[in-house]
Amino acid sequence: MYTNCSTTIWKVHCKLRGKVVWITGASSGIGESLAYELAANGVKLAISGTNESRLQEVKKKCILMNNLKEDDILVLSFNVTDLNEHQKQFNSLISHFKTGYFESVRSEIRSKGISVTMLCPGPVVSRIVDNVLTENKGVKYEPKDNSFVKQMETSRCAYLSGIAIANQLDEFDDHFSSITF
Repeated sequence: MYTNCSTTIWKVHCKLRGKVVWITGASSGIGESLAYELAANGVKLAISGTNESRLQEVKKKCILMNNLKEDDILVLSFNVTDLNEHQKQFNSLISHFKTGYFESVRSEIRSKGISVTMLCPGPVVSRIVDNVLTENKGVKYEPKDNSFVKQMETSRCAYLSGIAIANQLDEFDDHFSSITF
């Protein structure tokens, strides 16, 4: 756990300590790595995805590797494409963390201390291809040789995403990934 908030690198992560961050897609890849990165810095988490057992594993690992309590991490297992579930899950988050209601429009909520950061990191090494649909039902996607594509490690992406969130950047894109801290 990074506790020295006076260093330039981790100062931004300390801004998030004790705050709540909701991560969608937290059962694998970038979302999973971001959960570990933020939990390591004392951030309370709501983690979402469709794989309940994987989300529980991520929660357990976050608690084991950090000083977070069971109540500091909320698992919200649902499919984000099911729009009928959004309000229910949002209400669960608000009820669990006892935080106030906020509008989803960035310009309206910033004055209330809530920020939204869009994460668009470009190619990242992850297990996302495990769930890629193909034109033939039941046929697993087999990617072609992508050795020429430079992919960022999920841990690096999580680290940079944490910096972007802590600094309340409106957007984190693949141009940011080449910056060294």
